[in-house]
Amino acid sequence: MNGQIIRKIITNIKDNDKNRIIFLSSILITIIIAIIIAISCKNAKTNSDTTNATSLLEQNGAEELVIAVDDPSNAKVQNIKEVDEKTQYHIKVNYKANTVTIYKKDNNNNLKPVKAMICSTGESTPTSGIYKTSDRFVWAKLVGNVYGRYCTRITGSILFHSVPYTEKNNGALEYWEYDKLGTTASKGCVRLTLQDAKWIYNNIPQQTTVEFYADSNPGPLGKPTIDKITWNETCRGWDPTDTDSNNPWLTYVATSNNSNNSNSPNNLNNAQTNKNNENKNSLSSNTNTNSTTNNTVNNTNKDNSSTNEENNTHSENTNNTPQTPIEEPKEEPKEENQEPEITEEDVNTQNPQENIQI
Repeated sequence: MNGQIIRKIITNIKDNDKNRIIFLSSILITIIIAIIIAISCKNAKTNSDTTNATSLLEQNGAEELVIAVDDPSNAKVQNIKEVDEKTQYHIKVNYKANTVTIYKKDNNNNLKPVKAMICSTGESTPTSGIYKTSDRFVWAKLVGNVYGRYCTRITGSILFHSVPYTEKNNGALEYWEYDKLGTTASKGCVRLTLQDAKWIYNNIPQQTTVEFYADSNPGPLGKPTIDKITWNETCRGWDPTDTDSNNPWLTYVATSNNSNNSNSPNNLNNAQTNKNNENKNSLSSNTNTNSTTNNTVNNTNKDNSSTNEENNTHSENTNNTPQTPIEEPKEEPKEENQEPEITEEDVNTQNPQENIQI
C-alpha cells in the first residue's frame, strides 16, 4: 500500500515537471518570435525610408536643406580604417574656410593632398564627422525650384554639386551665387564650380570617405580663387569652367586676351582690365593728337612772328643807310648762338599753313 502511494507521488512529480518544461518552452518560443518580428519591422521601416529618400532626391531633387529622415545610405562611418582599405581617395571639407581638399593614396598607401577646390557650405552642413559617398546625379532638382549639376551624395540630402541653375539649361546659372563661392552661402550642400563638381562625379567612387572639420587654415594646398562674373552681362549665365563648346566665356576670353592660354577662367578679370585699358589708351591717343595740333599751330604763329620781325629790321636798315661811298664790308665771325636768317621762301616751305587742320 505504501509502495503504491509512493509511486503515485513520483508519477505526479514527473507530470508536473513535464508541464513546467512545456510552459517555459512556450514562453521562450514566444519571446524569440517577438524578437524576430521586431527586427523584421525595423528592417522594413529602414528600407521604406531609404526608398522614400531616394525617390525624393530623384523627383524633387537633392537639396540645399537637410531632410529629416534616417540617413538613406547609412553614410556615417564608424570604422574609417575599414572604409579606407577599400578606397583610393579621401576628401576633407573645411566648412569654416570653404575649401575642399582631395587626398589620394601613394605607392606606400599614404594619403597625399592632390587637389584643392573652392566651395560654399551652409548652415546645415555637417561640422564634424566622416561619411562615405553613395549615389550620383547629372542633374538634380534642388530646394527652391532650382537645379544642380554633377551631384554626388555625401550623406542624406547633403551633396557635392555645382552652383544652382534656375532651369535645366547650361546657360541658366545663378551667377550671383557663383560670385559667392568661397563664402558660406548654401543651405547645407557643398557648392563647387562646375569643373570641380564634374571632377568629383567622374573620379570619386562610391564609398569614398568625406571628412568635415573647421579650421581657419584652408588646408595644405591653400584656397583657390575665382573671378567674379556678374559684370559680364553677355556671358554670366554660364559657368566659366564649363567646357561646353557653346559656352560664350571660351570665345570672349580668347578674343579679349588674344592668347592661346586665355581660355582659363583665371584670366576673366584680365580681359575686363584689358578692355578698360583700351578705352584709356584711346582717350590718351585723342588727347595727344589734340596736343600735337595745338603745338603745330603755336609753332606756325611763332615762325610767322619771327619772319615779320626780320622783314621789319631789313626795311629799317635800308631806309637809314647814309649816302657814302660803299666800302667792301668786312666779314665778321658769326656768333655761335646767332640764328640763321630766315627768308620768305623758307617760311613758306617750313610752315605751309594751308596743310594745318585744327
